[in-house]
Amino acid sequence: MIRRLTLALIGITAAAVVPALASGVSVASSTLDTYRTCVLSGVSAASTAVADAFVNQGSPNANSGTTTSMDVQARTGQNRRVHIRFDLTLCSPAVASTATVTDAQLDLFVTSIATACRTIDVFRVATTWAETTVTWNNQPFGTAVDNPPAAQRTAFTTIGAAPCTYTATNQYVSWSVTADVASWVSGAATNHGWMLRDDSEVSGTTRLNRFSASEANNAARAPRLVITYRP
Repeated sequence: MIRRLTLALIGITAAAVVPALASGVSVASSTLDTYRTCVLSGVSAASTAVADAFVNQGSPNANSGTTTSMDVQARTGQNRRVHIRFDLTLCSPAVASTATVTDAQLDLFVTSIATACRTIDVFRVATTWAETTVTWNNQPFGTAVDNPPAAQRTAFTTIGAAPCTYTATNQYVSWSVTADVASWVSGAATNHGWMLRDDSEVSGTTRLNRFSASEANNAARAPRLVITYRP
């Protein structure tokens, strides 16, 4: 777990810096804003910080919760989706329900990119799922393709060949998920994580983007959630 304390000093007392000029300077009172950052990530199957798995339409009853990689794929009859959840209670210090979440980023390390530019959507999951049992057939959003609709997504980015935002492998890809994390912190919603899918799952050509899973046991490539907040 990594914590960073960012201090923003919004006013400087001029008299304390240059006493000789104090009589000619109008002095404002100082304001101190405190920000904290919680980074949640996990490596190996023993990690409790992250639950991650992908589901495969081509093997609809198979579970991939222990694999070292996760796939988002568009291919008619062979679609794949990622499910991921982070345990916010593992932030240290704990993020109080009264905290203000100013930013939250979901980061996945991409190891293989599609040969065409693809839009990858993130959807907040509303029901329970388990890393070691989730499959295509029992996934929270059901088995219909392009479901839920893109209009319900939390965030999206583009990955694959140019002109995508991310066009190279071996880097982190990010989605802004501030609103979702804020609702979980405040208690307005229950944290069941996210599902990621290709924006258009009807494809006659395989379009695959692959990401490192926590089971890859590589801290430099582990899925992570970076939360910035005011206590």
